Amino acid sequence: MTNDPQAPEDVPLNRWGFIPPWAPLLVAVAVAFTGVVLGEVSTVYLVLFFLSSIVCTALVELRGLFLTVVTVPFAWFGGITVIGYFADRASFSDGNRKTALLTAVFPAVENYLWLLVSFVVSLLIALVRQRLDAAARERALRLARQRRRRSATADEDNRRVTSRVRDLERTADRDRYRDRDREREDTSERAPSAQRARTVTRPPRHTRTGDSPATASSTSTSSPEQPEIRTRTAEELRAASERRRAREESSHTARHRGDDAPLDI
Repeated sequence: MTNDPQAPEDVPLNRWGFIPPWAPLLVAVAVAFTGVVLGEVSTVYLVLFFLSSIVCTALVELRGLFLTVVTVPFAWFGGITVIGYFADRASFSDGNRKTALLTAVFPAVENYLWLLVSFVVSLLIALVRQRLDAAARERALRLARQRRRRSATADEDNRRVTSRVRDLERTADRDRYRDRDREREDTSERAPSAQRARTVTRPPRHTRTGDSPATASSTSTSSPEQPEIRTRTAEELRAASERRRAREESSHTARHRGDDAPLDI
């Protein structure tokens, strides 16, 4: 019974016992030898047989428990017969051996209550030990199942946490790659606009109000990087001189009249 491969590691002490299965047989032989030395089936022998049966049943290994209880009646009759043979050996040497054998066995029948009490008490002890062993095994198996369940739950939690961490890492990597792609797109979109902004230049301002539209248009259509330099014609110089002379005459007339001079826009 101790070679069960499914037995838990923490086997109770009740299963192992204190003496091996063959020890009760040696104890029964020792008790019978004590009776032979005493020379009769006395009260000392009966008490010694009762105590040896109880102690062996309580201390033997669980695998030898059945053998110990079963051998109690055989040890009783066999021990008393051996004691009667050595006590009256002359009767067995005569021709009537059957009568001598019945005489030797008669003390076992006469004191059968000692055998009955010894057997019943040994049987009760064996049943109690069997129940205790079954309860201990069930408790150990239940604890083992609980440990396995806790281990499986812990492994499942670890796998769930690991999977969650991996999902978070994948999401973070995906967001990082998306942000990087967006930055590249923004950079690629800003680069052409910056180039276009660098190529566009502001046209030069007209410093004088008297410039002709042709001059302004020619100035605005000139190259932004190198503005075109042109020389006024004689007609334009003559027209500008006449306008300047007209403004001086109008300002001189207004001064004589006491009016304010007009603003030169």
